[in-house]
Amino acid sequence: MATDWKKFAEDLNVGVLQELGGKKGNITVAVSEGQATRSKTGKKIPSVTSLYTGTAVMGKYNSEFPSTTETIIQAGDVKFVAQFDDKTFVPTEKKDETITFGGIAYKIINVGRVAPDGVTNVVFVIQARRVN
Repeated sequence: MATDWKKFAEDLNVGVLQELGGKKGNITVAVSEGQATRSKTGKKIPSVTSLYTGTAVMGKYNSEFPSTTETIIQAGDVKFVAQFDDKTFVPTEKKDETITFGGIAYKIINVGRVAPDGVTNVVFVIQARRVN
């Protein structure tokens, strides 16, 4: 019998992931869509910002968990294991995507997804760096 990964993702409680250690909380990713433009009269028209919310567990990197990508982990980088309420949302490393967790802003450095069937995103593992 095949595993229903969509149901598994819906039923997964991020609290279970907290067993790995870390701080559980709400996560918001702000995504700027489009570029600011000017109207025919010269008035500035801002880009649109969409907010995607979910639940995450934040942890720190250590020598036991080296980067699995070309991205270098710097001192102070944090790791989020996150699920988003909008199951179609996929965070990216774009410069205009910012995470807010516990009232602190972070820049997304690297995103990995856990999708056992190659389709259904169960959770995302996000490397992030605090915005100064």
